[in-house]
Formats: sequence, C-alpha cells, structure tokens
Amino acid sequence: MTQPILQNKHKNTTVDEIDFTINNILKEFGLSEKNNKVLFNRVVGLQIRKLRIMKSNEFFTMTQSRISEMLNVSFQQVQKYERGLNTVSLDNLKLLSEKTNTDLDFFWSPITTKGLTIKITKGNNAN
Repeated sequence: MTQPILQNKHKNTTVDEIDFTINNILKEFGLSEKNNKVLFNRVVGLQIRKLRIMKSNEFFTMTQSRISEMLNVSFQQVQKYERGLNTVSLDNLKLLSEKTNTDLDFFWSPITTKGLTIKITKGNNAN
C-alpha cells in the first residue's frame, strides 16, 4: 500500500528529495479541483523550500527566519507555507521572487511545465 503524497517519508532536505516529492504530488493532480488546490499549495511550498536550499551556500544560509523577515511574517508562517498548509499570497510570492532574484514562475513551474491546471475540464490533467 502506498503512503499518501502529503505525508511522504522524505525530509525534503535536498533539491533531489524535493523534486522527487513534487513529482509524486503531481501524480495526484486531476482528482478534483479541491484536491488540486491543496496540491498546488504543497508544490509552491516545496518550491520555497527548494529556493532556500538553492540560495544557501557555505557563506550564507537562507533560513525560514530570513524568508519571514523578507515577507514580514512569522517563521512559523513560512513553515506552514513550506508544508503546504497555508496559501502564500501572490504579493508575498512576488516580493520573495524580487528579494531573491528568482522568476515568479519558479514557484509553480513544476505544475505548468506538465500542462496541469487546477480547474478540471474534460481531457485535462491526464497523467
């Protein structure tokens, strides 16, 4: 029996683990619009986590606290964003993209590159 996607065993501490988790999440797209919204938030949150890892190096660590300062939210809110529990507002995503010099599309690119949509229409979101 497979484990639910939203509760996988990966710690998502590396870009590869995050990409693996995202690919598994995308397999669940298309069941319902409500489910797609939950999965969308999960992917965006994982992309924020991936951004933190990618922007960190031996001289600088992009922490949840640093992200929270950029967005003027608590680090607990950033934790909830990364876990997909809370929706990140578009203005906060735009602000984060500007402050980290990242394309805004980065946050949902795993979804759009596969041609997936939140809205369910006949023939879309086929895996």
